[in-house]
Amino acid sequence: MSSDEDAIQLMAAFKKGGTAQTGASASKSKPASAAPPLRRATSQRSSSRTPSPKKQKLKQKRVSIAVENFLSDSSSGEDLDKAESPPKVRRLLQIRPSPVRNRNEYTYYEPRDEVESIVREFTTKGRVMYMVKLEGGATKEVRGAASPSN
Repeated sequence: MSSDEDAIQLMAAFKKGGTAQTGASASKSKPASAAPPLRRATSQRSSSRTPSPKKQKLKQKRVSIAVENFLSDSSSGEDLDKAESPPKVRRLLQIRPSPVRNRNEYTYYEPRDEVESIVREFTTKGRVMYMVKLEGGATKEVRGAASPSN
C-alpha cells in the first residue's frame, strides 16, 4: 500500500470521526461500534452555571486544523528517525599532551641537595609538602606541586 493511499484513508478517518481500516486489518479487528466511544474527562460542575461570555467567544473562535497541511510528497519516515534520536554525547577518555617542540628552550637546574629518602608527605593550604632526609643527615621541608581540586 502506498503512502498516498494511507494519507487518503487517514483523512477520511478524521472526517468521519472513526478509524479507517483496510483489507486484512479490517477483518481481524473488532468493528468500531464494539469499542466504547472515547470521551474527554469533564469537571463536575453544577448545571446552573453558565460559561462566561469570554469563554463562549473562545469556544466559537477555535479553528480546526486540516490534516492535508501536514502531509507532503517530499516527507518520508526516514527523516523522522534522524530527528527523533538525540545527539550522542562524546566524552574525553584521555588527554594527550602535544610533544615538546624545542627541547633546547627548556632550562635544566642542577640539583642543590642530594635526597636520601622522603620521610613524610602532607598537604598544607592545598599544596603538597614533603619532609625529606638529605644525605648529610639533615631534614628539610620541600614544597611540591599544587594538589588538584576535587
